[in-house]
Amino acid sequence: MVTDRGLPIEFETSDSKYKQYRSEQVEFAISSAGVALPPSTIHRAVSSSVDEIETLLQVVNLVKKTYINIKQKKFEEEFLEQRGISFEEFYDSGMHNSGRGETWDKFYSDFELNLDVIVSGLDQRGANTYRVSDGGAFDGLTESFESIGFDAIGSGSNLARDTLTSRYSRDLSVEEGLYVLYAALQNSSQAPGVGSEFDITVIDSSGPREIQAEEIATLNKAFYDMEEANPYPEAIGEQLDI
Repeated sequence: MVTDRGLPIEFETSDSKYKQYRSEQVEFAISSAGVALPPSTIHRAVSSSVDEIETLLQVVNLVKKTYINIKQKKFEEEFLEQRGISFEEFYDSGMHNSGRGETWDKFYSDFELNLDVIVSGLDQRGANTYRVSDGGAFDGLTESFESIGFDAIGSGSNLARDTLTSRYSRDLSVEEGLYVLYAALQNSSQAPGVGSEFDITVIDSSGPREIQAEEIATLNKAFYDMEEANPYPEAIGEQLDI
């Protein structure tokens, strides 16, 4: 599902909701949730530098740098440009420390892109997932989810996170992990504004590869066979006496 502050509509796009990348030492994918236009700038920056990337953290830092540049440019366009001031001039001259400039500086601290970006991948250190998002006064706040092994963003993220928290384990096979992920996606689709089409990729030493329609259909059948057939334990009426 794609939204934008400049568009009074939500629409389902046929484009993939993430992009896959690979260099000699890193395999990764980048996905985003929020406004529709800024992610294309992030993907262009990553695409132009991907051959030089050696670690997943370099990817994250590049995404963070681009995120900050987008935020600064957006703030400049909405608050400073009409007054004939550039972002660099506003801060380099110290204008932000006095008078009305202090108010504008607070506007910048509170200004948000309403964009979350997930970077997931594999390098020589192993697998990891990072999120780059608005951090208030901290532009492009970066978080690592290595300790839990997953993250979720977007309108249905709370529902997806609930499923992942209760079912995900590092001991799962790839196939079992895919089923848990699919269950999380299905549950998240119950939230308002969440699309019904899913894109899934597996990232390993062979590089990112998208799960095909036949495999999605298998996951879908397994989900409904399991979840719909057993909405509550069998013979619960015999086990409870209320």
